[in-house]
Formats: sequence, structure tokens, C-alpha cells
Amino acid sequence: MTDGQTFAYAFKTEHLTRSFSGFKAVNDVTIEIPRGGVRAIIGPNGAGKTTFFNLLSGLLPPSTGRVFFEDRDITGLDPFQRARLGIARSFQISNIFRKLSVYENVRLAVQSLYATASPRICRMATSGDSRSASSWHAIRKFSCSTNRSPECRRRRRMRRSS
Repeated sequence: MTDGQTFAYAFKTEHLTRSFSGFKAVNDVTIEIPRGGVRAIIGPNGAGKTTFFNLLSGLLPPSTGRVFFEDRDITGLDPFQRARLGIARSFQISNIFRKLSVYENVRLAVQSLYATASPRICRMATSGDSRSASSWHAIRKFSCSTNRSPECRRRRRMRRSS
């Protein structure tokens, strides 16, 4: 939303295509993805789902076509620029910084939204600033404390032993 304005869609693509050596992984996709709720892109292996997400997040540039976020053409923006707009994607490998605590990993993600690309980015603040509050909020919301999965149990054991 910009200046109190709302948009019917979060993402919109126009004639989005991505080719790899002549093979079209995504071919002429024009779609509006509504705001709110949960949406799914489904299809068999090799249908282009991951390529489509990579085009939306900026990890891949389109061969042709355009990508919009709300009313803004973001086709030429890098992933870090899209992250500053609130667009990010996660990967199946979720523990990128194994030697950092959960808080430190979340803190880096929150900090990346604050366009402060400086050498201080890896310094973890312990004060009660808004980034710390946002980090702790995310940790509480998505915490493993109530999750009984084997991965969460393993992480809790590792955390206690360090």
C-alpha cells in the first residue's frame, strides 16, 4: 500500500516468460495474484513453479514480460531491493547460518528490511530497539517451543547444550 491506497492484487505479471537455452520454463504468464489469504501454485515436477517464484522474487530475470508489486513495476529490481518492499522468499534449507542462534538468524532477516547495508549488519543489538522487538515477535509467532517435530526437538537440544 502506498499513501493509504489499496490494490486489488499483490502481484501481477504480464506476458512473463523465462527460457533456458530455448526451453520455456515459464511461457507467457499473465496473472493477478490477489492480496490476502493463502494462494498455491500447483503442478507436476518440471512445470515451472519454482522458476515462476524465482521470477517474482527477482532471483531470475524474465526473458520477456513484466512483474508488478501493487502498482509498481519491479521487473528490473534485484532481490535485495524487492526485500526492502517486503518481498522475500524462503528456501527449504532454512538454517542458513548454523552457528547463529535463532534470534540472530531472525534478527538478520529483520535488519535486511531496514536498508542499512553497512558493516554493522552482523552486530546484534541487545537494546530494546524496534528491530529487536520485531525479531522476538517473529520468533514467538513461529517458535519451535510448541512444535514437536524432530527438527525442533534437535534444535532445542543443541540450544541447551551451547
